[in-house]
Amino acid sequence: MATTGLWVFQQATRLQYTVSARTRDGEGAGWAASAAYSPSEISLPVLVERAMEKALRSRHPEPLAPGSYTVLLEPSAVCDLVGMLLFSLHARPADEGRSFLSRPGGGTVLGESLFSDLISLRSDPEDPVAPGSIYSTDGLPATPRVWINQGKLQELIRSRFWAQEKKAPTVPEPTNLLLSGSDRSTEELIQRIDRGVLVTRLWYIRTVDPRTLLLTGLTRDGTFWIEKGKIAHPVNNFRFNESPVTLLKNALALGKPEATVGSEVDDLPARVPALVAKEFTFSSVSQAS
Repeated sequence: MATTGLWVFQQATRLQYTVSARTRDGEGAGWAASAAYSPSEISLPVLVERAMEKALRSRHPEPLAPGSYTVLLEPSAVCDLVGMLLFSLHARPADEGRSFLSRPGGGTVLGESLFSDLISLRSDPEDPVAPGSIYSTDGLPATPRVWINQGKLQELIRSRFWAQEKKAPTVPEPTNLLLSGSDRSTEELIQRIDRGVLVTRLWYIRTVDPRTLLLTGLTRDGTFWIEKGKIAHPVNNFRFNESPVTLLKNALALGKPEATVGSEVDDLPARVPALVAKEFTFSSVSQAS
């Protein structure tokens, strides 16, 4: 309850389960996770088997040089990068010229096509798979929002203060993350890739340049080389330097959305697909497993 008398209350349940696996020789590591709202919706044996399979398959990685590759990001990695993009959609820095959403010479890029037309990003507290809180910033009601529609930026987050300054509607932060997808499985996405890298998840993500939303971080727990539509062999882990803005511009295909858990964006209900994109930048080799 605030001193102004604002009072909100919500009772909710959210479950998430993550499992890490490592081979006895330390050569292989795997990971799997899921989120749900009923214990019956999470199959622990399936997650354990997935993590163990990744660990076994990731042993004895072959060297792969840093560079720009087609990448298949599994849902956890997508959740982290797209989640960081979503919470960067703030009107104030865009209006003040301090954001990737600022137009040179003044104004913002609101309403412009910034991403692949495959990309639609929204939030809805009543989503049946990954429902969000019914209250958002400062106790404001969370309502369904379309942030990006077929690549076009539709909405920006606007605090009470900035809404008053600009005489514009208040737009509270989203309470969940819902990214468009298709009916394709991850296996079907792999079959469409001639040469590329599969990333299970990302870790230790940090901002390099807020102006471009350039991020850096590490791959871990299963990084594999794809060749001619099949997983050929494990490869070394990488440090990446990439912006989710560029990632979504370069999106080539999406999988089937599922409830997932990110490494950094782990407290936001999310339903996202695996994502294939071209020209993802791996800047150096990482010794992490």
